[in-house]
Amino acid sequence: MRYTTLKALCKRIGFELKSLRLLLIAPLIFVHLFLPLASYMLSRKHPDEYLSYIIMLGMLIIPVSSIMWGLFILKENVEGKGNELLYIGNNKIKLLDFLIPFVLFFLTVIVHFGIYIYFVQAMLLELIRLIGICFLYFGATYLLVFLTKSTSLSLMTLIIYTIIAFLFSNSPENFILYMNLTPFEAEQITSNTIPQIILGTVFTFGGLMLNKRFHKFN
Repeated sequence: MRYTTLKALCKRIGFELKSLRLLLIAPLIFVHLFLPLASYMLSRKHPDEYLSYIIMLGMLIIPVSSIMWGLFILKENVEGKGNELLYIGNNKIKLLDFLIPFVLFFLTVIVHFGIYIYFVQAMLLELIRLIGICFLYFGATYLLVFLTKSTSLSLMTLIIYTIIAFLFSNSPENFILYMNLTPFEAEQITSNTIPQIILGTVFTFGGLMLNKRFHKFN
């Protein structure tokens, strides 16, 4: 990608993020304010359990939050009136429009977890666990948006999936129903994180194929 094209892309995404207004800060509030505050409130009687609540609530909140910026941006591309203008020339593929906000948001998660890692090194493995889970959500969201042609339906599907993962996961080795409070071990990178990244990549490729064939103009 040429420098001028990349610069134009980043400038456009910057405008798109700015246009989200309150929706821009909502996921940040959930992850960086609500998550630590809720964990603190739950652990008041047992302060040693604070990081356990961070892990549990983090697996509920962070994956969905990580795709919100990109999902809000894709909404205009998929459902906006006159959206055919957004597919002119080389703008047909929306993967980077979704990927860049995802990466930017996850960088804030890395900074957040960097504080925990400074005090408890084992939290690095929990961050690695989140990388796999969030990339799985990334790929699934990109696929769902162009499969259903609805960001609302895509978000609802992801929320239902998160609830199912929370209620029915019963094994640390289950990378699909990933929600498990067992401390993440280095060996599980092979059994959990890598399969999640592979599946997320497959979903992303499927979304890319549907994106290329997208013709729902309003």
